Amino acid sequence: MKDKWKFIIGGLGVMSAYYFMFIRSKSIIDKKSNFTDSEFGKKVKFKLHNDSETNQIVPIFKSTDNIQNEHVEITPSMNEFNRVLEKEPKKIRGIQLLPCGVTNHNDLIQEIHKISDSVKSKLEPTFTSDKKDEEQILFEPNDFKVDGKNYLEYELKPNSMVYLMVHYE
Repeated sequence: MKDKWKFIIGGLGVMSAYYFMFIRSKSIIDKKSNFTDSEFGKKVKFKLHNDSETNQIVPIFKSTDNIQNEHVEITPSMNEFNRVLEKEPKKIRGIQLLPCGVTNHNDLIQEIHKISDSVKSKLEPTFTSDKKDEEQILFEPNDFKVDGKNYLEYELKPNSMVYLMVHYE
């Protein structure tokens, strides 16, 4: 009788191990990024902070060489989002720039560059508001996908902070 219970318990242990090693782990690996399943839709928000005394160029969504500007702090980190881009490129629908902290609308550089196939082009804002509590600049690139090789660049003025809200498909 004792041997029968050992056999049953051993069999259950082997089946549990098989389930967790092969079936459950596969569903975890196949899960898509949490950036596309946000309760707020498909958007991601980063805060860029230039703590230097000079303008700084910030590569945004450039994952091929993962070189970031050491004078610009980005929170939360873009590293996970950049890793996702290589497998799941995102079509950019809109980019909002919003002043943050003591930075005001006049401190924002009102252009973003897109780099596509190593060609740099300037995006013009499609909407600008400098009303108190509504300060923002909106860019709407046409048919632009970020995938790590195609990315954006933004220039931050000295000692400034900006929220970068990116809407994507």
